[in-house]
Amino acid sequence: SEQRFKALVEGADLTAILDQDLKLTYISSNYPAALQYAIDEITGTKLSDYIHPDDEPRFNQELQSCFITRRVSFTPFRVQQKSGTW
Repeated sequence: SEQRFKALVEGADLTAILDQDLKLTYISSNYPAALQYAIDEITGTKLSDYIHPDDEPRFNQELQSCFITRRVSFTPFRVQQKSGTW
């Protein structure tokens, strides 16, 4: 149910749902406070646009692993805030 879904993702760290092009289709309500973007500013943009260049190879490797294992598991990676800081 929608209520159960919200309880699951809103209690997590930063939760996002991506489409096949890695565009953000859903972001949890804690994104704005953490990244300084309004939800409507970041929804529809590519997650990869915000990942620190040094973290990109690992992110891409872990993303490919998700497709192979059919399990979502990422180690933390740096995401650029609206102010430009990581």
